[in-house]
Amino acid sequence: MAIKINFKDEKIAYSYIKLKLKELDYDIDDSVGIDYGLQFTISKDDRKGLVRIYHSNKKGTSLDMSQLKDKILEKDVLVALDLSKDECENEPKKNKKFKLHSLCVGVNKFQDKYFQDLKYAKNDALELNKLIENKFGKGKDKIILTDKTATKNKILGSLRKIKELAKIEDTVFIFLATHGEFIGGGQLTDYYIITNDSKDGNEQNLIESSISMEEIKNLVTTIKAEKKVIFIDTCYSGGMSRRERYRVPPSIREKIFQNFESENFIIITSSQANQTSYECEKLKHGVFTYYLIKGFSGAVDHENGKIDLYTLYSYIYKYVKNYAEKECKGKQHPKFFGSFTGEFSLPLLRKLEVVNDDKKFSFETINCIGIDESGKGDFFGPLVVAGVYVDTQEKMQKLKEIGVKDSKNINDKKIKVIANRIKSICDHEVIAISPRRYNELWKTMINLNEVLAWSHAQSMEKLLGRNSSCDMAISDQFAGKEILLNKLKEKGKKIELLQRPKAEENIAVASASILARDKFIDSLNIMEKTYRQNFSKGASNTVISEAVQFLKKGGNLRDVSKTHFKTTKKVLELFDKEKK
Repeated sequence: MAIKINFKDEKIAYSYIKLKLKELDYDIDDSVGIDYGLQFTISKDDRKGLVRIYHSNKKGTSLDMSQLKDKILEKDVLVALDLSKDECENEPKKNKKFKLHSLCVGVNKFQDKYFQDLKYAKNDALELNKLIENKFGKGKDKIILTDKTATKNKILGSLRKIKELAKIEDTVFIFLATHGEFIGGGQLTDYYIITNDSKDGNEQNLIESSISMEEIKNLVTTIKAEKKVIFIDTCYSGGMSRRERYRVPPSIREKIFQNFESENFIIITSSQANQTSYECEKLKHGVFTYYLIKGFSGAVDHENGKIDLYTLYSYIYKYVKNYAEKECKGKQHPKFFGSFTGEFSLPLLRKLEVVNDDKKFSFETINCIGIDESGKGDFFGPLVVAGVYVDTQEKMQKLKEIGVKDSKNINDKKIKVIANRIKSICDHEVIAISPRRYNELWKTMINLNEVLAWSHAQSMEKLLGRNSSCDMAISDQFAGKEILLNKLKEKGKKIELLQRPKAEENIAVASASILARDKFIDSLNIMEKTYRQNFSKGASNTVISEAVQFLKKGGNLRDVSKTHFKTTKKVLELFDKEKK
């Protein structure tokens, strides 16, 4: 029985189901590509079964549990999707209407005069709150705290209030504009949000009267809403608020903020670990908040009144960076922490009829290194990772003209033609990991995401070596970002890395997907000529038969396939059976 489910494609559905089933203590295998979708195995205790997800542009996304053959497993998958059996057999459940719960905090004045007053933090919070109330109306879940009302107790109490009100389908929006301070020593150092009533005098006073990011993280994590985002317009360095009394090494600062990473919510900060967040007389705002407001007001591409969070962040990153360099003569690079399974959209905070219809900043047109892979779900053949650097509008236009789009939507014959054109337009790097080398890497890494991260990092580093001006790379969301960050070398650690579901919507990533697919197809063709037999894509029964045929001819699976696939066990069992 195929069940229609409300997901944009099979990858997003798989990521969501995987996350939810892990909460129910299930083991979930990596997905394997099949015709028109993917499949994966779930298991718990002595129960085990196969789940398939299909997708087509006409029929949408559907779930096939016919191979589970276990009512308990089937029930748990439905629980993960928040569906009942009756709902599945009829129409898919309609999306519930969400509510936006917001907390906007801005502090210009501080009770302790040791903290230097700010000029525009209060205005930042007031204007954002005004946009939210104009769009959604006032309410007890639209909270604004400025200056004297922005105390530690009131901020934490407001977060607890939102926790009481927010439901799973809701969105939580938190904005903090004030000073920030690293306090402590060594591994015990934490980052603190300075409130109106924060007290100086000694370290213990400051810790007790301010709010640590660990405290915020622990509280926000417990809010039921699936979509939660925190925007923080403070200085990492603390340089604007105080003399540097606590000298925290950059490595410790970065590690603290890496601890903010979560699959439960997103944090977007106004600057990086050793930077100042500028306020600007000309803008009457903090630079970060000015572009945040512009993004919510229509400067970023939107669809049906919704803005993709990753696109919003890319817009803020580009314009804040450029403005700070030009007008403030300094560096201010916003930072994105955390990950979210599936798509994350926020509401446009202007009515559609008043938004200017001029060309908007879009995810498709971000100048960046795009990275994608081919072959990870195919039993036969290599794993191929490609990177493409698109740095001008002229190149972007040429790529559009030759028909660049996600390689899954292009047939194999046309892939070759477009791939050759891409190579003539853009700098690129293609890395093909042969089956034998792949199997060696697997022995040391024991994880597909580790192998993917290593190969993505190799491609990125080589491109950055030739393109030092590049400041952003985009890849598909295949694993926790920290896995890839740990594989990057010196050049890769200096750029902003963005992992997003359906990253192929960006033209650089789509170009990379085509180059990777082209190399994978070429490699399969060479294998077929070398061994004089067919090697099909995917991990189907046909693939199993071809692998058995290869073994009968005296071949070694390590030379042509990814032997950690469970397909290997099926191949060997069938081979042994036929020998008898």
